[in-house]
Amino acid sequence: MEEEPIWVPDEERVKRANISRYASAIKKENLEYSSLWQWSVSHIEDFWKSIWEYFNVKSGAAYKSVLSSRVMPGAKWFEGSTLNYAEHFFL
Repeated sequence: MEEEPIWVPDEERVKRANISRYASAIKKENLEYSSLWQWSVSHIEDFWKSIWEYFNVKSGAAYKSVLSSRVMPGAKWFEGSTLNYAEHFFL
């Protein structure tokens, strides 16, 4: 027996949601949440690159690759980049 949700957002609220704006910006607006999630875990580097670009991350140096290795521990994300966290926090 499938339970009914206790609340469903109206279409306007869905359009204004951060995740909807993100999906639209990366040209994946026709994906349902589960499909977007599946893409994010199947295409890890593409997903994180899109997050970097969507949020306009400012870096003092460009990164060489999004993910140098998928080995954990030891994976290096956005290797070569340098960030000033305060610059992003106070924007």
